[in-house]
Amino acid sequence: MSWSQTVWDVINNCWRVWNKRVHWTIRWAVYGALAGLAVYLILGFATGGIAAGSLAAAIHSMLGNVAAGSAFSIMQSLGATGMLAAIMPLLGAGGAIGIRGAVKSV
Repeated sequence: MSWSQTVWDVINNCWRVWNKRVHWTIRWAVYGALAGLAVYLILGFATGGIAAGSLAAAIHSMLGNVAAGSAFSIMQSLGATGMLAAIMPLLGAGGAIGIRGAVKSV
């Protein structure tokens, strides 16, 4: 058996265990948290400020000066304090569980 086949078999077995033994709420929470983290990274509100080339940078260049208390300034503040890195995965996890639960009940 080749090395690549062995790796593929291990991944395939892990995936089977994940799907059969882990409750759907946990699986969907993980999927949602990963999606929330991806959205956070795409938005670009980072602890060091707005990431260059991000969606936030494009919006900021269109807005110019940002008013205090605006949604954009709140996102900047949450990003700068690191709170957004925790909030987005939590929102994603909660949303994914809610969506999966709604679809499952239909």
